[in-house]
Amino acid sequence: IPVASSYFQLLVMWLLAPRINDEWPGWSISHITKHRVVEFSRLYFPSAFSSASDWWRVAVIGVFASSCRQHTLATFHATYRLLWISLIMTGAVSAATGIRLSIALSTGDSQHAKTLTILGIGLALPIIALLAGSYFLFPRAFAHLFTNSDQLIDEFVSIRYMFTVVVFLMNLQVVLERIPLSMNRSKL
Repeated sequence: IPVASSYFQLLVMWLLAPRINDEWPGWSISHITKHRVVEFSRLYFPSAFSSASDWWRVAVIGVFASSCRQHTLATFHATYRLLWISLIMTGAVSAATGIRLSIALSTGDSQHAKTLTILGIGLALPIIALLAGSYFLFPRAFAHLFTNSDQLIDEFVSIRYMFTVVVFLMNLQVVLERIPLSMNRSKL
């Protein structure tokens, strides 16, 4: 569905955009230059590989989880969803910090960039701690979001120590990796 939605949006843009905005000349192959492709590639591929590494890691974990008991697999699936919910929150903070950091660096204001980095990390750390702490303190409540099975809930409680560590470190990694990406320091 996401792929079909993307292609539909592209089709709508291609058909309607030139008619809506008189100032836009429309699509032209002359817009695709070697310089633009190289610049796009320098920005796109490091970011894509960075995002893909998260998916690859979780896929490998899923392979190992598939050899586990049925209840372990169900617990893995539920914790995976909680990880992504957490990453949405910290990802938003790190993306906003990255945008502001890029703007500060592009204007040459390195002191403001340092301040923004400290502020972004300072804002993200309490959010990460709150999320990880919530999962640690209230594992039963979060387990009830996914199941009513006492066996699954008990398993959820038994993994809370390691899950808390994973949530904290994975979210921290997402926040910290945004800094070099914003500085265009993630070259292949």
